[in-house]
Amino acid sequence: MTKTNFPNTPKMKFPRRGDDGSFCVEICLKVSGDCREEMGPQIQHWLDEDWMKHRSTWKRVWKTGPNLTRTDEQIHHYDDEFMKPPKVISCEGSELRFRLLGRRSAKFWRDWLVSRLLPDLRAQFPEVGERLHIEDCEE
Repeated sequence: MTKTNFPNTPKMKFPRRGDDGSFCVEICLKVSGDCREEMGPQIQHWLDEDWMKHRSTWKRVWKTGPNLTRTDEQIHHYDDEFMKPPKVISCEGSELRFRLLGRRSAKFWRDWLVSRLLPDLRAQFPEVGERLHIEDCEE
């Protein structure tokens, strides 16, 4: 497959970075039925009081090599990737929206989202479903 570059077309990068290198992404998830009035605050409370306190360090175990015989471990800290806890923006209709504010040095932010935060959120709140979209935060 050949990649074509068009002159004078700016490269689109995601996420969009600020002058200091930080970024903000907004994640929209489908909620089965409609969001209950208390659901957004309940999720935020869980994120702040439970998830950040008990799940913000992540020991990742990788199996590699022939027949997956080699084990590699990595320790990741939420604060190395993000400046603040996840922030619920809204829970309206059948959509939950929250934001992540990433650091300039963030390398594993997608891994945190896909492999750690979303599975934990869905386990705690089964009505939270599939990801609808993820985009740069509006200023």
